[in-house]
Formats: sequence, structure tokens, C-alpha cells
Amino acid sequence: MSLAQRVAALATRHGRDHDVRIVLNNRFPESVEEVIHAFDGLLPKEQFRVFEVPQGTAAMYPYSAWRMHAAERIRESVISEMRPDVVHVASLFEGWVDDAATSIAKGPTRSGATAVTLYDLIPLVRKEIYLVDSQMRAWYYEKLEALKRADLLMSISEYTRSEAMSVLQLPADHVVNISAAIDDVFQPRQMTPEAMLALGSQYGLTRPYLMYTGGIDPRKNIEGLIESFARLPAKTIEAHQLAIVCNASESDRQRLSALAERAGLKRDTLVMTGFVPEGDLIDLYNGATAFAFPSLHEGFGLPVLEAMACGIPVIGANTSSIPEVINFEDALFDPTNIDAMAAKVNQVLTDEVLRRSLREHALVQARRFSWDECARRAMEGFEALHERTSYVPGAMALLAGDALEGALSPKPDVASTSPKARPGLVYLSPLAPDKSGIADYSAELLRELVQYYDVTVVVRSAGVDDPWIQANCHVCSVAWFETNADDFDHVVYHFGNSEFHDHMFELLKRFPGIVVLHDFFLSGVINHIEDSGEVPYALTRALYASHGYPALSVQRMAGKLASIWSYPGNRLVLDDAVGVIVHSQFSKELANEWYGPGVSDDWTVIPHLRALPQLNRDDARRRLGLSEKDFLTCAFGLLGETKLNRQLLDAWLASPLAEDSNCQLVFVGENDPGVYGIELTKRIRDSGRGSRIKITGFAARSLYLDYLAASDSAVQLRGRSRGETSGTILDCLAHGIPTIINANGSAAEVPDDVVMKMPDSFTQAMLTKYLSSLRDTSMAQALSARAKEFIGTRHHPTNIGKQYRDAIEQLSVRAMKRKSLLRALSRIEGTADATDVDLIEAVRSIAWNQGGPSSPRQLLVDVSELVQRDAKSGIQRVVRNVLSILLRNSPEGYRVEPVYQRDGRYLYARNFTCAMLGLDDSILNDEEVEPRPQDRFLGLDLYPDGVVRNERLFHEFRNRGVSVYFVVYDLLPVLRPDTFVANADVHFAHWLKAISRAADGLICISRAVADELCEWVARADVRRCTPLNVGYFHLGADLSVGAPPHVSRVPDKADRQRVSVLEHVKARPSLLMVGTVERRKAHAQALSALELLWARGAQVNLVIVGKQGWMADELIKTLRNHPENGKRLFWLEKASDALLLELYDCASGLLVASEGEGFGLPLIEAAQHGLPIVARDLPVFREVAGEHAFYFSGTSAESLAEPLTKWLSLLEQRSVPDSSGMRWLTWAESTERLLNVISDRDWYRVVSSSRSTDK
Repeated sequence: MSLAQRVAALATRHGRDHDVRIVLNNRFPESVEEVIHAFDGLLPKEQFRVFEVPQGTAAMYPYSAWRMHAAERIRESVISEMRPDVVHVASLFEGWVDDAATSIAKGPTRSGATAVTLYDLIPLVRKEIYLVDSQMRAWYYEKLEALKRADLLMSISEYTRSEAMSVLQLPADHVVNISAAIDDVFQPRQMTPEAMLALGSQYGLTRPYLMYTGGIDPRKNIEGLIESFARLPAKTIEAHQLAIVCNASESDRQRLSALAERAGLKRDTLVMTGFVPEGDLIDLYNGATAFAFPSLHEGFGLPVLEAMACGIPVIGANTSSIPEVINFEDALFDPTNIDAMAAKVNQVLTDEVLRRSLREHALVQARRFSWDECARRAMEGFEALHERTSYVPGAMALLAGDALEGALSPKPDVASTSPKARPGLVYLSPLAPDKSGIADYSAELLRELVQYYDVTVVVRSAGVDDPWIQANCHVCSVAWFETNADDFDHVVYHFGNSEFHDHMFELLKRFPGIVVLHDFFLSGVINHIEDSGEVPYALTRALYASHGYPALSVQRMAGKLASIWSYPGNRLVLDDAVGVIVHSQFSKELANEWYGPGVSDDWTVIPHLRALPQLNRDDARRRLGLSEKDFLTCAFGLLGETKLNRQLLDAWLASPLAEDSNCQLVFVGENDPGVYGIELTKRIRDSGRGSRIKITGFAARSLYLDYLAASDSAVQLRGRSRGETSGTILDCLAHGIPTIINANGSAAEVPDDVVMKMPDSFTQAMLTKYLSSLRDTSMAQALSARAKEFIGTRHHPTNIGKQYRDAIEQLSVRAMKRKSLLRALSRIEGTADATDVDLIEAVRSIAWNQGGPSSPRQLLVDVSELVQRDAKSGIQRVVRNVLSILLRNSPEGYRVEPVYQRDGRYLYARNFTCAMLGLDDSILNDEEVEPRPQDRFLGLDLYPDGVVRNERLFHEFRNRGVSVYFVVYDLLPVLRPDTFVANADVHFAHWLKAISRAADGLICISRAVADELCEWVARADVRRCTPLNVGYFHLGADLSVGAPPHVSRVPDKADRQRVSVLEHVKARPSLLMVGTVERRKAHAQALSALELLWARGAQVNLVIVGKQGWMADELIKTLRNHPENGKRLFWLEKASDALLLELYDCASGLLVASEGEGFGLPLIEAAQHGLPIVARDLPVFREVAGEHAFYFSGTSAESLAEPLTKWLSLLEQRSVPDSSGMRWLTWAESTERLLNVISDRDWYRVVSSSRSTDK
């Protein structure tokens, strides 16, 4: 990883402008977080791509073969979609024992030029040792073939480079030496005698020692080192120990100890330390007399460099790469000659002059190896490779491996088609005789597309009556298309908001294609599908999929029509589309407005096509009965409120045109069939100009063209655009008609110099002025000329056809890659042996990698406990209130989705949420959550067992770019375990540790809890890579927020049985206690204190509201059997919110005696009612109530009775602290504070991480 960090740092230095991406395998979830953290300050999180592959791919298991090969192809597909220039595989020979996936050119599409770091070819050179197992041999040879397919090998030593060229027969320019290095922690240390004594005592080192580290393996030649040590002079052996510093199995320990004993070494001479942490390893280097490295074969020899960097005399074998690392002839020995090795070991242990020379040389030589130099060589190799291969010109790609991979983004592929064989294209659109503007549009567009494609049009039962289409395109039915869809290269759907498109929704889902979106709002046609009975609840599901619960609430409260007009409902179409083509920038702006910034970045804008017409104006005017003197103003298109026809009529009537008998106003289109149309007709009739104002009704194509040819001016207005592009404006401009428009929707994009453009909101006077000005012949002629020129350039059919061709080819690339991936998986050798579980794992991985829709981001609110049971607890009351606010007022840019755990995964809580909102809970299904980058997860509910059991889920969320937060209500189980059931503190501590490890931040419900949490985390052994953010917010108070709107403050029927309680409460001073009856709430102390007051003659009631909690059996028995029960003592176990409101209103004071709380919500509720407060003097109560409460301390009956006596006296004098001045939040304000915290705007404290650096 050090190399990757240096390359990332180098990528933008010295005039370089390379785009570095890191690709990480989610099968190693903990390392993902570590790697991302390691690049803080070097790369933003957006530069990391985490991919998923099937689990269980380790090659050592024969049954995993299919999954292993599937994983390789899936990984390559992910990288290919990034379109890198260079892919760096940091370690290719991985995946034998774990789920690492590495390969080269296994996938269906090439991922760019590939560079691989080559560490060694030891298994190949020494196959008799390492490749005895036939299965491992086959796996290694397969990796070797992949290695040879790489475009560049980057060796870690010159020896390895030479070995690759000779053994693999590779040309010199295909292998470069980038060398290797070590981290800066390996440095000389001054070891005091005391430190050396402690270190020796820990590892059994009592004398000066010769050190070896580097693993136990046949080629490491540890046996030779032991034998050579045994041949040293007795005096040298007596004065030294041989320290083998590395992990050793029990069998290796016994074997090597037996060898030492046979060689004559005493029991304490050979010391095998076992695994040591990095800090101790460095100390052991520094404490050694010398370091010996007798390996027979190495790719580099990192322990040699580590020892030299610590300034220790180093001797080593004169084989493979070791001499180039040591670079000191007199430090080398023949590892196959035991006597020669013994001589060199004896020399280095006894010759101080040699040791001094080696120390001095070691420090100088070690400085020659650095990660910066490795990165410089690697970057030069990447750049040379890119220049040599140039798969796609563009940005540079870097860094790949398995746990660490990288890719860089190039420029898009250039579209091209072969003139010899036109690709097959399926075209789904209304076509004549369908009475649709899109049908007319398609008739024109097809004439251009057949230049590039072999087109098949799909029509419903009506067929096609256009002779040209019949002659130049294949015409097929929907049923034929369903059977033969896979035979075509491209599928294009034209979507509009009319019933002519209703069959396309299901087809698009089954056969994805490119969508040409003529109308942004599709809720009208979806409603038609639902009303026809074709797809039940189609509109409801589309509204939810597109806009979430707010749209469903509008539908329920305001009706279908309101939801249709208010919401586009098009998200399912956009998600199913391979790519999207629109006709205006306005449609893209609508998408970004509805679904979040950037959602339309990949959309293509192609203007409508329009040919300049060849019509005879005189003939048209003659057919329409117009004289040469007549001045004709037209408005084209269906009439309706959104077309502002009434505003045009009034402006025309107010203009000089109305007084001129030669001027006519014609609405060319069908009148609105409703009230608007009736009133418009009446206005025309009553105007006195009815003979010169006309509504044509439905205009056949010939009549429509006649009016276009005959018009002297046109007015095309719009009051409420729904994302469509006005074809009538373009028709007017193509015919050279001087045209007046208002800047509404896409019309705003028409250049100002080709029309007379008014603001979106205009006055009648302005329109009247514009209408009159078009009688100016010179102005009209100038506008006409500019309009024709504009259409002839920007909208010319030939240009538009080419734009469609380029867009279709470009947008299809990703779909073709995904289709190729599926085909590649089906062709894996042994595919027939793939189980259903294998196939499901592969599909899940592909879906995971593709992700869901890019936006809007999701706020996933965990309600796992509430979904299963509503225990009416204080926490669940908070959950309901906060969730109600979030569902009504989603945070800007987010879609709120309640979720819950089941069977180790998260599901959308759609049934629960619909029921909560009063909606039909059977329409939507609870499907698995699809987390996406930049989503946020909020653990609002307390569900400790599920969180601990499935902690991995939250690490996976974070690996996908989801920010994870949990609400902490209190730490009472660990701070006051005496008030909870046995082992509650243990289980709660597990939950606290889990969320502290897995979350980006924890949000407490008070500052006091936040302080307690920070102290607890600092003491606990919480291991994480990054510091932990801790924030807090205060709870709100509104008893009715989470309740249905019909809940009133009047007690219900059950509560009326307790009317007598209210009478008692009103009759004398009454103290109210609200909350679960349990030990820490101190009800027992309160009762004992009241018993003292009653004994002294005080007339005061104690009213307890709350259900029985744990460890309260004795107290409950006391309450029920108390002689004052029903007289001056009242326990209401199941009081409704309505009754509680009544009690807050008529009680004398709220007694909050709890010995521990996270917040103290009853304090706020009491303040809302102006109810005086008596509270225990706790930090959290001071935080919430401040000076607006009367405080007491102590846990005995008398310690409460005395303050209560004083308080009752103050109450009688009306001198108790006034709670009504207490500052409190509504639930809406509380929720806003919570959102501010998780938006990283208001963190309170940061707790440093305690990640161990042991290695």
C-alpha cells in the first residue's frame, strides 16, 4: 500500500494530471476501511470503488471453481466500466486460500493496458517443492498464463526482472524494475540496558544474539543456519544465542529444536520467539549483534533491508536478489556450504571492525531504497505503457490488485458503425394512424435512422399506414418482439404521457433499451394503466418508486388528480432505461430538481428535427378562404388551461387587431372538453368579434399544415410545463412564422433573436403590445428569416439523425458490456455444474456492483424494534415522533426510507410505514435494501441484539459509501448495572462497542449522555481506523405528533373509569410521576417520602403514570396493596396520551426522582403545561430544565421528604420555580437538530481511535 500512496501523491505533481482510482474487494470489508483511511489527504473517497464478488471462491476447494472464475469476470467487468487507461494489479497470485479475485483478460471486455507487480517466480523455479499438489499446480499455471497476458511486469528487484525475462521468455521492454522499500518506522533506536533486559526477559534472550526473521520455509534455509551456528567455536556459541524471530507452528518448533539438539546446541541457545508485534520486531533488530539471512531464493528480501535500516550488521546469501540489496561483497556467503556460512557468522559475531563497517554501510545502503523512488519508476512505467498501448486516449489509470486495485477514467469511446452491415434496431413508438405528435415525429426520424440501422418498428394491433415506413422498415407485433428481442443490437423506446405508450412500461422492464423521453411527467399514462385494470396500483407504485411516501400522502389526502399533476412518476422508466435522450436542457433540469443534482449527467439532449417545408402559402390561404389583406394570428395545439388560451384571447381583444376587420385569431386544435373550454367559447361569443375568432376543433394533418403555411403570426404560450418540448413552436419557426412565446419550460431555450420572447409570467399589456408589433412588415420579415435559418441549422433532419446515431451507439456501450458479462458467465467451463446458489451469488454481486439509482440519496431509518413490536416505551415514542416528522418533511436531497433487520439483512419497511401513514399496507412489498454511495443510515430504534449479531452489515454499508449513524439514548445499563437485570451491562456493552466500531458518528439525546459516552469509549477497547464523531440533540415534546390526526384530548372510554383520579388530583396538591415503574426511577424513594409527609398530616397526592418495568415486582405489590391506594396514591398503568394531557393540566407538580436518565422528556412535557417541576439534581436534568426546576439530592426517604415539604410551602406561596419559561423544542425542531448533526455540521466531540499497529 505504501507504493500506492506514493503513486497517488505523485500523480498530480510535476505537471502530471493523472486520475487515480482505487478498487477494493468487499470480500475483505475490514481492510476496505483501513485502505480508504490510509489515503486521507491523498485521494477523496469518491476515488474509491468497492466491488462485490461471490463468496466462497478460494481455489483450494474444488467446488469453488465456477465461483472463482465468475468472480474474475465480474471483477474485470467492474473495472472495464470505469474505462481505465492502465490497470495496476498489485498482487496477481492471490485467491488460493481466500476470496481474493485477480485475473487478466478473463472478462468479455478489455479493461485497458495492464501492469502487474511481480514479486518472484519461486514456485515455478522450485516446482518440486511448491507445486506438488496437482490442484495448486493447475491454479498457479493459470495465474502464470494471466501474468504473461499483462502488458507490463514491474519487478521488485533486478534479479526478478532477469528471471522473468529468462524463465518466461519476455522481451526486455515488457519488464521494468521498480525495486522495493520499507516504511520509515524501521530506524536505529538507542536501546538502554533496562530496555534490553525487559525485551530479553519477554522473549528468552539472555545473551547477545544473532537474529533471523522472514518465515519458516524450505528455501529460507533455517536448517542450514542452525547447523552453521552449531559449527561455531565453543566460545562463540557460549557467548551468543540464535534468535529465530517469526511465527512458527508447533511441528516446526519441535523439528527445529530437535535439529539444534542433534547438532549439539544447548536448549537455550536456539530461541524461537513466535509472532512479535512490529514495535518489538524493531527493538529486536536494534538489539541484535548481527542479522543473518541465509535464504536460497528471494524476490527481494525485505527483512535484509529492515535490519540494515535499523543500522545492524547484516550478512546474507550470495544468491538471487540478496546481493543487490546488501551490496557489500564481504557480507555474503554461499548458503549451500555450511562451513562457509559458519565462517561468515563467526566473523560477524567476533570481528568488531567488520561489524562497524557493516553498520556504516547498512545505513547508507538502506537510504537508496525508498517508496518515492519506487513510485517514480512505476509512474514512468505506467506512462510509457499508456503511450505504447493507447487503448483509449484520455486520463491515466493506476493501482490495482485485489484488496487494492485502481483504475482511471478515460474519454468515452467514439461511436462507429460499419457501412457494410447495419446494426439491427428495434423502434417502439406510436405511429400513424395513432393520433399523436410523437407518431408524426417518429415518421420523420425514421427516415434518418434507416441510413444507419436495419430498423424494425413494433406496433400494436392498429398497424402502420405510412407507406414509406412499410417499404423501408420491418413491421412487427409486440408478441413477435417479445420472442425475438435478443436478436437485435439496439432497442429504442419513445415515451410520452398518453395511452399510446402504456404497453411500453412492461416491455422496457423486460427488454431494457434507450428511452427517448418526450414528456417528463408520465403520471397521466400510468394512471391510465391503473384505471384500465391492466396493472393494479400502477400509479401508487410508480409514485412511491419515484417520490417516496410524500407522494403517497398527497394521493391519499388530495386525491389521484392532485398527485398526477404534482409528481412526474417516471422513475421506474428512468431506472430501467439503458440511456436517456431528451429534447431540451429543461428536461435535465427537471430531473436534477426531482431526483437530485447529477442524475441527468449521462443524458443526451437532441433537439427535435424539423425540415424546412415546401408549401405554397397562396394555395393554403385560398383553401382557408383568406384574402390577401387578411392578417391571420394562430395558436396551434390542444386548448386548455395550461396553454393560456384565455390570456391570448383577452390580449388580442385588447389590441388594435380586434378593431381591424381584416385581422383574425384562430385556435388550431381541439377545445378543452371541460369548464375551461366552455368558458372560452362563451368569452369568444360575448366578445362581439366572434366572426373573426375561431376554434377549429381537431385539425387533420392537411388542415394543420394549411394554417402553418397561411399564418402571418403565431402565439404559443405555456403556463405549466411538464417537461415536454413544444413541437408546434418548431413548426411555426420552420414555416417562417413570426412567433410570440413565453419563457416557460423548454421554450426558454429558444434563442431570443428568432422569436418574440416574453418572460414566463407576463402581463396582458405586454402580450397586447407584442401582437400589435407583428403588423410591422419589416420586423416580421426579419424574424421569419432568422427562424428559418435557426431551424435549417440546429434542427435539420440530417444533423439530428447523426446525433441519434452517435447517442444510440454511445449509450449502448454499458448495456452491451453487461450483456457480455452474462454471456461470459454462461460460458464458464463447468457452467452446467453451477448450483442455484452459485448463480444467485453471481447475480447478487452483479446487482451490488451496478448499484441502484444514483439519486436522490436515501436516509435509511432503522425501526427494527418498532416493526416487530410497539412496546409503547419512551424510546419507541421518540422513534415514532422523529419518523413522523421525517416522512412529512424529508431532508433536502434525501428520500426517507424506514428499514428493519430480518434474517441478517435489511428490508424496506414499506408495509409498516404505509400502515403508520394510514395507507393500504398491502400495495408495496418489503424488499431488500439497496444502499448506494452518499446514502445515510440512521439507527434510530434501539435494536442491540440485531446490531451486534450483524455488525458486518454496517461495515458493508460504509464500504459502499453509506454514512452510518446511531442514536444513543443513555448508557444506564453499563453505568448503573444494579438497576437492570443480570448481564444487561454485558449485552449493552457489546452493542456500544459494535456501534462505536461500525459507525461514522454517534448521536446522543443530551450533552450529558454525550460526555458519558465519550468517557466510556475512551476507556473501552474500541478498535477503529478513524476517530469517532459524537454529537447530541435534544428531544422534542408534542404528545400528538406521532398519533393519527383524529386523537383528541378527551379521555377515551377506558380512561373514564379513572375519572375519579382526576377528581382527586384537582381536590388537593398532587405530584405526578411519569415513566416506566422500575428501580432506577426511584418510585420507592418517592413513596417512602410521601409516607413520611402523610404521617405528618400533609394532604398531597402521588400519581404514578407508567407501565411496570423490570425488577419492580416488590414495588408493584406494595403499590397495589398500599392503604393509600385509591385515596392519596394512584398508579395508572395504561393511561392514554389523552389522559396524560389532562393530568399534566391539573396536577400541582411533576416529580422526577430518577437516578439516571438520557434526557427526561417529562420535564419538557411539564413545561409545556406550565407544571412546576421537582427533579433530582442530575447533570442531564440541569441541562434540560436549568433554573426552571426545584432540585433535590440524596436517596433516602428523608432526603426527599424535607425538600418536598419546602417545595409545598413555596407552592402555597406561589413561589416555586416557573417551568413555563423553560426552552424546549418541538419534534420538528428536534429532528432538525438531529439532521444537522448527521450532516456533519454540528459534532460535539471527537474520540480518538485506538487501532493497534501490530503486524
